[in-house]
Amino acid sequence: MHTDGVLPDPAPPGPLDYFASLDAFRAIAALSVLYAHFGSLEPTLVGHHGVRFFFMLSGFLITRNLLQTRQSTTKGVLHSSYIFYARRILRLLPAFYLLVLVSYLVGADENAASPLWFVLHISNLLYMLRNEWDPWALGHTWTLSMEEQFYFIWPWFILLTNRKYISLVCLAGLTASIAYRFYFPLTGEADVRRDLIPLASIDALALGGLIACTRQIIFNVSIR
Repeated sequence: MHTDGVLPDPAPPGPLDYFASLDAFRAIAALSVLYAHFGSLEPTLVGHHGVRFFFMLSGFLITRNLLQTRQSTTKGVLHSSYIFYARRILRLLPAFYLLVLVSYLVGADENAASPLWFVLHISNLLYMLRNEWDPWALGHTWTLSMEEQFYFIWPWFILLTNRKYISLVCLAGLTASIAYRFYFPLTGEADVRRDLIPLASIDALALGGLIACTRQIIFNVSIR
């Protein structure tokens, strides 16, 4: 009990805190993507912005959890990275690999590519090279491939780098991605390729990471 009339500083959220308020935003983003695929007869930016919002949420949540894990853990980087990847694998991969397996077993696409494009999480590169959404049944997996490529690099950077450089790298990634979006129309390339290289989605992921870093500063969390 505090008897001096001074309230204590608010403690920063723990690494496993659940953001219930984000569920509404996830629902809106998911509905916008579904509308773009099934509810609209014409191309629309609604689904595009929904995907970008999902990327931003991923960048925020992953960066936040890694920063707080780094601060609180006493077992080292390898243990922290093991916990991170174990959670990602158990949460995402079983359902994803089941989807790929069923798609190939039932012959969902006549022009199916090698399943390795999907198993290795590089389907975004497949669609970029083909410059079309074929095979269509697994076309949506490009977003997961993009996130898995992000997960492969970002945790090591977060866990091994001084926090002040993390913010700078987020800013650099955001700037480079925006510059790419201005440059791409000048190339005359088809729009399908525009969003399928990792640089095209770094802006949303980096913005989420930058928000997470800023949030740490607001709560005065010292991360070395």
